[in-house]
Amino acid sequence: MRCGIFSDPDTEQSRQADSHTERIYILLCCNGYVHGRVEVHAGQDLQGPLCDSKGMRPSHQVSPDTRPLSTQVHNKERMEWVKNRSGKELAIINDFTYYNDFKSKSTSTWRCTRGRTCRSRFIIDNTGKVVRINLEHDHLAPRYFVRDVTWVKNRWGKQLAIVSDYSFYNDKRSNSTISWRCTRGTTCKARFIVNLNNVMQRRNLTHNHRPCKYLIHNGLYRLGTTEPLSGGVPEVPSVRLGSHRHPIPG
Repeated sequence: MRCGIFSDPDTEQSRQADSHTERIYILLCCNGYVHGRVEVHAGQDLQGPLCDSKGMRPSHQVSPDTRPLSTQVHNKERMEWVKNRSGKELAIINDFTYYNDFKSKSTSTWRCTRGRTCRSRFIIDNTGKVVRINLEHDHLAPRYFVRDVTWVKNRWGKQLAIVSDYSFYNDKRSNSTISWRCTRGTTCKARFIVNLNNVMQRRNLTHNHRPCKYLIHNGLYRLGTTEPLSGGVPEVPSVRLGSHRHPIPG
């Protein structure tokens, strides 16, 4: 089963804009059927299937501060931790999504969101270490990665994309795609590529730092302070525009 994401061009409700700020709403589509319109609140992260095969959302939520933003598992595979629209946590490995099926005092079991028909699962202990893992699926990986995007302008009038409280600038543009890169610059590899209709084509949304504090007022984006992931001395906040960095006074 292959799935896709599409922006909704037919309804005014799919886009909600003021003079400067536009919020993109995305339709979930599987096998040609529309399963609903996704709306994510500020600070929430949405990716992969919203429900398991029984129509139930994951029941367990772990604080994002209790483990790394991503984890290396099983050779070269990387595990990402995201949240669905209800704030419940999902794990992603090789584009397959997992929900928390069972939790004991020492471990938690995560199953493929396809449900009981798929045997893929993994078990981690309370430190986040993988104890057991089975990455064999009986179906194709979902092909939709749904994210809420807010388009704003910085103080110099340049457009930025805000995804899960992280800001991205327009790095490259071709005749068919636009590449957006984390404003942290070359020290962070997070980026995503959309087509001209803002449909996600490729992404790496794993950051090596916490999101910056910011304020959006009348559609204008302004940085506050930055808290380094390592807990070091906060740096002077800045926005990367092309090959230049412009410090913002505190």
